[in-house]
Amino acid sequence: MVETEAIANRDLNWKINESAALSNKFDHLKGFLPEDFASVLDVAAGTGALHDSLAKWKEHRYTMVDISPEAVRQAQQKGIEAVIADVENQHLPFPDNSFDLVVATHLLEHLRNPWSALADMARVSNRYIFVYCPNFVTLSDRFRVLFGRAPTQMRADAHGGVVDQQGRHIDHIYFMTYANFVYWAERLGLEVLRSRAWWYRRYAPLRWILEPLFKNFADSFEIILVKPAGWRMPDNPNFQKPERK
Repeated sequence: MVETEAIANRDLNWKINESAALSNKFDHLKGFLPEDFASVLDVAAGTGALHDSLAKWKEHRYTMVDISPEAVRQAQQKGIEAVIADVENQHLPFPDNSFDLVVATHLLEHLRNPWSALADMARVSNRYIFVYCPNFVTLSDRFRVLFGRAPTQMRADAHGGVVDQQGRHIDHIYFMTYANFVYWAERLGLEVLRSRAWWYRRYAPLRWILEPLFKNFADSFEIILVKPAGWRMPDNPNFQKPERK
């Protein structure tokens, strides 16, 4: 019953915020993503906003999954290949090495075990995994915690929900950082191709000195991982996603 209500709430969210969701653009990824991909899987993609941005500069086969039937319906109406999938509790419904590039934006921080989800994304990837996450250890949040105040990523609203600085409901339950993301990605056997953080680039003249620090304290980060040849799913049970019965 609780799970059914949660999915219904997600559907309602897409109905209410459809125009805002569709305005979410990813044009800044041009020049950051590698060029040598022909197929993309967008995980927890909403209504497929990434497809529209990629199509402007890269011919590719785009597939998406989302837990919301409403979001998937809207994507299918736009002609997008879209599938309903619960990435928290189930394996992605695709064979190994199915896509050149697997994308997850604003996803891992919502999961109880983000690393099993990342491992499953690596399983279906043939080459690259791109991840965007908000960074919990921003300088402003560290000062807030120091003085006994709640971080901006976990403010409580009037109804007991969790909202961000703009009052948007976020449900962040895993407080991701750039440092711990890289640590667990490497534990999974993945390699960092390139990464960047937001707000450090204004210091471009000192970029090479300050960049490592700013990646750990910036508001958010983007990272591209490479799946090496011969990669295998680790035996660590934390990276295994049990099928729901």
